[in-house]
Amino acid sequence: MIQKDEFLFVYGWLKKNYRPVVRAKVPPMPLRFLGKGHYPGKLYEIEDYPGIRFLPSSPHRVSGEIYKVDKPLFWKRMDRFELSLPTVQNLAQYNRVRRPVQFRHYTITCWVYEYTGKMLPLKQVHAGVF
Repeated sequence: MIQKDEFLFVYGWLKKNYRPVVRAKVPPMPLRFLGKGHYPGKLYEIEDYPGIRFLPSSPHRVSGEIYKVDKPLFWKRMDRFELSLPTVQNLAQYNRVRRPVQFRHYTITCWVYEYTGKMLPLKQVHAGVF
């Protein structure tokens, strides 16, 4: 299946319930909420924000939200906010990559910000919800 639209999977402070708390720092997000999704991997607590690691064969799932991206040009702005590759080269903490995410009864490919730092001695969030 060819997927023309671009989607973003968020699992932390960018979720709609948290966004008002960090509104002053979050760049404008031209996104449309689609619903909840599940990412194959593990969620970790990094100071006061989360990070995820992709583990396709793991039984662990990270719960989050899926958004349709209305303006793809916003990626560079978001990468700078998230300190993420490919836009931020020095001091990047995340890498924006495409991953399969479970959405309702099917899988779609979403952009996901994955933490690039060391996971140990970080605390795993076993419930998969931040």
